[in-house]
Amino acid sequence: MLELVKIRFDDSNYSWTVIDDHGNPVDEIRDWIVHLEQINLSPNTIQAYARHVARLGTYLHSNSKEITGITVSDYDRFLEWLPYHLSGMADDSSNLAFLSPSLEPAARLGPTVNNQVHLAVKSFYCSGIVNLAT
Repeated sequence: MLELVKIRFDDSNYSWTVIDDHGNPVDEIRDWIVHLEQINLSPNTIQAYARHVARLGTYLHSNSKEITGITVSDYDRFLEWLPYHLSGMADDSSNLAFLSPSLEPAARLGPTVNNQVHLAVKSFYCSGIVNLAT
């Protein structure tokens, strides 16, 4: 499970990073957060984006994948899993598979959260910091 944590430099300056199960920073995500700070995104946006990418990393990790090994299908399944995770109906190791339309998720992301997730993930993978496996 990946976890978003606050880094406090002094009384007024702080940043964010994402740590893995062993308490180690995830370098690709940390480098991306530094990039977001350098292009002057608001601290609240950085926190929200980092939280969404950490959730994506948690989902991928639960499916034995690295953050650099994502496919379109993985991302689609993450978007199916996320509403359940946010509502507390799924643990971090859940794999969801909907086999018929009648079993589609009752929970849906609201449009604002949905857009924020897409923007965060797009920013992460299009930043040039992450090298995707080929």
